[in-house]
Amino acid sequence: MATKKTKAAEQFLGADILKSARWREFRDLLTMVLEDDEFYTADEVDRKLHELLNASVRKDINKGVD
Repeated sequence: MATKKTKAAEQFLGADILKSARWREFRDLLTMVLEDDEFYTADEVDRKLHELLNASVRKDINKGVD
């Protein structure tokens, strides 16, 4: 697991975050917003997940089909 320590918090690679047990149940959602080769803190991941879970759902069925 690749980690990078900064002054504020420890950072993890997106690929490692997706493999972790902590966010296992949200893996499908997180694959949409995390890049495999980018570093993220736990707070950043939680924030992105919170935004996804609280986003409104838009329903477009057969849009533009006559």
